[in-house]
Amino acid sequence: MGHPTLLGRIQRQARVSYSADTCLQSIEYHRFRIGIKWLLFDVNSLNVVDSVSTDHKILEVARNGARYVDIVDAVVLTGESRSRVTQRLRTMVSHGFLLPPGRPSLLAETRPPTNYATFMVNVTQRCNLTCSYCYVNKGEFDYPEKPIARMAIDTADNLVERIYGLFPHFETYCYHFYGGEPLMNFDTIRRIVATAETKAKQTETKAEYHITTNGTLLDANVADFMDVHRFTVYFSIDGDQHTHDELRRYSNGKGSFRTVEKNLAYLRSKKGVHLIGSSVIRKGFSLQAALNQLEGHGARQCKAERVRLHDGDELSLQAGIHQQYLGDIRGLVRIPTQAGH
Repeated sequence: MGHPTLLGRIQRQARVSYSADTCLQSIEYHRFRIGIKWLLFDVNSLNVVDSVSTDHKILEVARNGARYVDIVDAVVLTGESRSRVTQRLRTMVSHGFLLPPGRPSLLAETRPPTNYATFMVNVTQRCNLTCSYCYVNKGEFDYPEKPIARMAIDTADNLVERIYGLFPHFETYCYHFYGGEPLMNFDTIRRIVATAETKAKQTETKAEYHITTNGTLLDANVADFMDVHRFTVYFSIDGDQHTHDELRRYSNGKGSFRTVEKNLAYLRSKKGVHLIGSSVIRKGFSLQAALNQLEGHGARQCKAERVRLHDGDELSLQAGIHQQYLGDIRGLVRIPTQAGH
């Protein structure tokens, strides 16, 4: 029996016919599992479809382009039935995961322009902690050029006007203060906030404020200011005192946990502040433990990421520790259970 003609309906495109000699190439995609389900994700169209193991074999064969008939024959040699391969190949074409070489991938439909924009404002590249896993590297950043200790006054004074000049059509302008440790330059933050408030009133727009901080300089004066201006505060704390102080230390070697804990206790009393807790997951400190601790510190939302180190580093997530991390992530996703599972 000869190979059948493959008819595939490409999303948002006309119906097309592929013969046995048609060359097909897999698009850029991710294949991943959530619970008991495997999914395929098209990074360009944002299309997601259910997947089986045959799909992965098909897409791998077609990675650099291959004729339809050769894709089928190659996957059949792995032990798959010809009817199964043909059926899944049709599915891959119909959802746009296989295209003729040179045909551009489908793009997701664009949404209406947003009226909200966030601007990252790096007011200092210095930090008062010496966390060994941090990309800031004790405030050195490892850049060829020397880090800027503090934002210049004239830069701060012109910042808001420049933002409005370059981006004049938003309704809400959010300023996210970043570092280093941004509260090492709190005077500049206050200066920018004052200018932003004035500009918002003049233009009938809105100003919002975020900050990412290690929490060590969040004293009552700073907390009161954040309360008045309704800050969203991303605070960093790694678990209990022992786990936190193991790495999050001052330059003199003293741990920072007690200071951060005291500052957060006062900040939590401020109704105008929205708290988002942040932790770095590493060897000896699991994601689930981080989330439990952050919730206990009053975080209304939690942000956690695995440590950004080479695999050979003693703090990196490897082997079983990495599997536990992935398991904790899967545990956060609620998937409807299927009968019999």
